[in-house]
Amino acid sequence: MEELKTKISPEAFANIQKWLNDEEFAGYKDEIENMIKSQNWKDLDDAFYTRIRIGTGGIRGKIGVGPNRINLRTIGEAAQGLANFIEDFGQDAKDKGVIVSHEVRKYSKEFAELTCAVLGANGIKTFLFDGIRATPEVSFAVRHLKTIAGVQLTASHNPRTDNGFKFFWTDGGQVVPPLDQKFMQLVLNVTDIKNMSFEQAVKYGLVETIGKEV
Repeated sequence: MEELKTKISPEAFANIQKWLNDEEFAGYKDEIENMIKSQNWKDLDDAFYTRIRIGTGGIRGKIGVGPNRINLRTIGEAAQGLANFIEDFGQDAKDKGVIVSHEVRKYSKEFAELTCAVLGANGIKTFLFDGIRATPEVSFAVRHLKTIAGVQLTASHNPRTDNGFKFFWTDGGQVVPPLDQKFMQLVLNVTDIKNMSFEQAVKYGLVETIGKEV
């Protein structure tokens, strides 16, 4: 670790230490250790020096391990940030629910199911499409089913190595100022992610499958 400390930024080193030693990141330990063994210092530094930033309507970036990559942890943080965002609008907003959808990119289905589980653990019902959908269908579904929000797991026009979490508000459009700044701050402030398994969320009626009828 002493060599690593000299090869990357102090911010990246601190985050790597956290991801290696905190139990909540245990699933990433082997991958991080392999990256260190390969001595790919540039990639390591880029993956860990900061948390991924919220852009237009959500987060998107390269899939991989670290707080500056798209993975189960950063998607979970985005979902928890959205849950906290909705919480501020009261119980009526939570009762309206959230559309969740995904496209064809790697891990999109897993990320969609995680989003449903995190929102469910926060008492927010989700409406999950039964398969791959294009992004405009999410915008339509939000308005058609009168939900409070919608999420598409996509990286938009980014390379196929990327993925992301795109967030739509109750009008079917991407969240705009000043609400986008509020969402950004809520995501960056997430330290704990409420969660249950996707199967539990389905069992408790917190996930409803929607199909071609929508």
